[in-house]
Amino acid sequence: MLARSKVQLTVILPVYGNWTDTMATLGCLAAQDCDEFRVLVADDGSPTEAPEEMHGFGFVEYSRGSNLGFAGNCNRAAGLAIAGGATHLLFLNNDTEVGEGFIGGWLRFIEERPAVIASPHIYWFDRPESVWYSGGRFGLLTPFVRLSREYREVQMVDIVCGCALVVPTVAWLRLGGFDLAYAVYFEDFDLSLRARALGIEVVVAPGDELKVRHKISGSFRGTGAWKQQYFLLASRIRFVRRYYPGYLQPLVYLLVVAHLGGVFLQNVPQYPTPKRLWRAVREGMVGG
Repeated sequence: MLARSKVQLTVILPVYGNWTDTMATLGCLAAQDCDEFRVLVADDGSPTEAPEEMHGFGFVEYSRGSNLGFAGNCNRAAGLAIAGGATHLLFLNNDTEVGEGFIGGWLRFIEERPAVIASPHIYWFDRPESVWYSGGRFGLLTPFVRLSREYREVQMVDIVCGCALVVPTVAWLRLGGFDLAYAVYFEDFDLSLRARALGIEVVVAPGDELKVRHKISGSFRGTGAWKQQYFLLASRIRFVRRYYPGYLQPLVYLLVVAHLGGVFLQNVPQYPTPKRLWRAVREGMVGG
């Protein structure tokens, strides 16, 4: 068991614009009932400057780099955190809010289970009693269906969500971080499955202190649904290619096409043409 004094937790807040939600998240972290943590705001080349108020938080380190996408930005930030002595990384979306016992709860969890990768229950921000994502077993519908079971105790799973994700530095280095083939989306699923393959435990950690409320895709507001679906599709195809071998692959590809058709029909006014989405399909089949 790690002594509390030996646990150095760095919260990594990946940011691409959306400073309003980022400031709200930092406000939650400023209200924590313990101060045994650091926060690294990892700016992925945002189109707008960080607000001056952000620099008023004494616990925040700010790093701005060129735009690499979510996975690349997280990897770059993790390298900085590890160089600064972090024993554990807590990736937290910048459109989330947490309670005042959030960090203390995670420190106690890490003391008990220092070697596991863990994620909490993540709730809808507008429906704080409903689970948006928890995690669970890998299966045929994993690329399409949110795993939102509410667990009563710590549960070993195959898949967890990167919206709020604790990774021991030792495990992170062993895994090589997020796979850059997934610029955004599915990088967390891939990390989970690679960890399980190496015998690293991956768990869902329930509990009121650890819970997160998520505003859902805050970074894509104002850019249109088609852009979000473009990234989702490209990463989904790569994930299918990697984790569904043999006869399962064409079957899951059919599900991809069916899912895409349903999404397109729901959002026809927002999509100029299907051309860009088809390009994502071709890139996904070739890349990864």
